[in-house]
Amino acid sequence: MWECIVELMPAIVALIVGGFGLIITLFFQLSQKAFAKDRLNKDLFSEFNARYDRLNNSLVIIEDYYKEFNSFKLLEIEDKKRYLKLRQDVIDFFNLCAEEYYWQQKNKIDAMST
Repeated sequence: MWECIVELMPAIVALIVGGFGLIITLFFQLSQKAFAKDRLNKDLFSEFNARYDRLNNSLVIIEDYYKEFNSFKLLEIEDKKRYLKLRQDVIDFFNLCAEEYYWQQKNKIDAMST
């Protein structure tokens, strides 16, 4: 009996060491996956915030016009380039909202409180 155990000892040790190696590898892989998701979440959150910040001034201008005229009378703006920029900023804002929603639905980012 002992002779059989002694003969199988190298295989048993290799099996135990391999099992620990497998457990460590799986743990490392799962932690790297979580880290990658957190990094993507942070990168997208930072990008979205930067893009919202760039649009913020235009949205404040539009809000002021709405309060003043109680409707969007942006055509009264003398400078057509300014009007076109504000119009494009509104489009960019909704595109950004849609992009953020898309990534959230794909579970690539956490639900962000708005």
